[in-house]
Parts: sequence; structure tokens; C-alpha cells
Amino acid sequence: MTKEKPRSKGGRKPLHGGYSLLPARLAMQYPQLQRYLRQIRKDLIDHAGGPDKMTAPQEVLVNSIVNKLVVCRLIEIFIQRTSPFDLSQLKKAPPVLSLQPALGINYLAFSNSIDRGLALLGLEKPKHMTDPLVIDILREDERAKADEQADRPDQADDDDQNDQGNG
Repeated sequence: MTKEKPRSKGGRKPLHGGYSLLPARLAMQYPQLQRYLRQIRKDLIDHAGGPDKMTAPQEVLVNSIVNKLVVCRLIEIFIQRTSPFDLSQLKKAPPVLSLQPALGINYLAFSNSIDRGLALLGLEKPKHMTDPLVIDILREDERAKADEQADRPDQADDDDQNDQGNG
């Protein structure tokens, strides 16, 4: 009988944390990220009509978006701490400037998938949301300013005509 060799549990430890999706570990290492994700989940659920009005597919979609967002945010944190470029590639002959592997296909795929999920969930302001969004308030302010400016040139022309008649 031959003894089987025990399998190695080793391998290269991921540096960017994209695989550390265990909630306890995530909460300990990145408490601000955990709060951010909770708020995003709450906002997406509210956007979909609230927990009572959400359908099962919407709930799956929200969970999927948040799970993908975890990976993207962890990669972004890693890039902020290090560099967007793989500096080890500069030591090779000839030196090559390339992006970190985490920013390659995976980041792009996750962020595109998040975009598609948000599009499916709906980007328009739901009818049940009656509070104005900040963007709506800003647009209204811009319209009011534009209306004021449109009124001013007429007054300036009137003032010019009065000055010419008196001078």
C-alpha cells in the first residue's frame, strides 16, 4: 500500500482581498466597507419598492449587485493602497508597464455586470419615491438661474436705449 500525499492547502494568497467575502472577516478588516454595502443594499431595496413590494427576482438581483460590488470595492481598496500598475513588470528586461492583474478582465467583468444589474433593476426614479432627488433639485435651480439670466439681457437692452435717449 502506498500512502497518498496530503494535498497542499497552499497556493498564492490573494493580495487584493476579492476572495475574502466571508462576512465576519470582511467586517473585521473593512468596517467602513461593510457599512457602505449595507447602505447600498438598503437603498437598492428602497429603489425597488421596499422589502414588502420586492419580487423574488428583484431580491436576487439586489443581492447579486451587492456581492459583485464587494469584489470591485476590495480591488479598488487594494489599488489605492498599492498602485494601479504592476511594478514587478518594470524589473523585467525589457521593462513593461502593465496594470495590476486584479484590474484586468475580472474588474471589468464585475463592473459591467453591476451596470447590467442596475439597468435591469431600473435607473429611473420609482413612482413610489416622492422625495425629490438631489439631482432634481439641482436641475430646478439651474432652470431658475437660466430663466433669470434670460430676463436680464432684455433689461440691459432697455437700459441702453434709455441712456442713448438721454445722452
